[in-house]
Amino acid sequence: MEEFEAKYYETKAKLKNILENLSVRTNVYNNNSDVFENIANIKSSNFKLPKINIEYFSSDYKDWPSFKDLYVSLVHDNMCLSNFQKFQYLRGLLLSEPANRIKHIPITETAYNGAWEKLLARYDKKKQIIFSLIKRFMEQPSFNDINTSNLRNIADTSDEVIRGLKSIDTKAESRDVWLI
Repeated sequence: MEEFEAKYYETKAKLKNILENLSVRTNVYNNNSDVFENIANIKSSNFKLPKINIEYFSSDYKDWPSFKDLYVSLVHDNMCLSNFQKFQYLRGLLLSEPANRIKHIPITETAYNGAWEKLLARYDKKKQIIFSLIKRFMEQPSFNDINTSNLRNIADTSDEVIRGLKSIDTKAESRDVWLI
């Protein structure tokens, strides 16, 4: 009987130690999850949209590729921003006609993708962008007086057009693009 009693108390002590260890681990886990929950609450309650520097978009097709590239890299593909926040940025960066295209869409988490798709359908048109760039080149003013300032303006505008054409995967050196 003494042997049985000794085994009983030994087993009871081991079980008590195991239960205490489990209890400590559970408390540590609960404390950690509370910390993460508090951090999440702090982030969401004190969130202020950071300032980003993207030029406004006002419907000129030649400006769409650079606007889109910057917006996508800084906002659209940013996993730290919710769709609600992305939509706020988008609305704040649009002027005139593009702003009017999406102004009736409520700023909600689910409406962002539809608004972005609406803008893509309207402005992400390669032929329209090419036409706008060529028009920019052709509408350069002619100068009676040749001086360095006038030549610099022509060179800068020409370079801007060629870089714009290259950015949309168009062979700017090809005559085909210029013969639209």
